[in-house]
Amino acid sequence: MAGLLMQWLELLVRWTHVICGIAWIGASFYFIALDASLKPGVQLPHGVKGDAWQVHGGGFYQIQKYLVAPGTLPTHLTWFKWEAYATWIFGFALLVLVYYANPTSPRPGTFVSKRPRPSSGRARSWRSTARRSARRR
Repeated sequence: MAGLLMQWLELLVRWTHVICGIAWIGASFYFIALDASLKPGVQLPHGVKGDAWQVHGGGFYQIQKYLVAPGTLPTHLTWFKWEAYATWIFGFALLVLVYYANPTSPRPGTFVSKRPRPSSGRARSWRSTARRSARRR
């Protein structure tokens, strides 16, 4: 039962890590596109690099990019950091679950420390092979 619970927990953490990573990459691409769409204007306030108008879901957005933080910040400020934090946190949790919580269970594609034996059933060193072939001559 504990093994089954561990597998479900691992699956849940793995998919949460993947979804958070997709959100992090998506937010990064959004801000790259946003920076590329900024247009400098004459009527922009001091310290503003450019602005952009966007439409989404029937609403219009005017976005301005400040090079340095303005003198006063709004009371509600949205930080785009939780996607990155969640990706790292769930990635570390996945690392702990996969490699430290149950290190003896074999997983496909992981490193196995025991080398398989040759088909003859006995491993031979290169010296013993060389001696055997020298005796046959």
